[in-house]
Amino acid sequence: MMMATMGGGWSRYLVLLLLVLLYSAPGGVWGQYVLGHGYAVRSISTSPDGKSISAKLCLINASDKYGPDIQNLDLNV
Repeated sequence: MMMATMGGGWSRYLVLLLLVLLYSAPGGVWGQYVLGHGYAVRSISTSPDGKSISAKLCLINASDKYGPDIQNLDLNV
């Protein structure tokens, strides 16, 4: 697997960046089937040892299609 061979802490940034780009691109991963407007990244940080990444996300526009949305999310990888 490619990710297993990539060394260093920068690979975690690459994964997070890929996820952000996929879901923030016009149309996103879901193409024309946009239900809401997703989340905006407020901040990204790494742990002092470089082994984890945290991102704070806030809701751009709510949609009640699948129930109430969470206003603020903390993503920890």
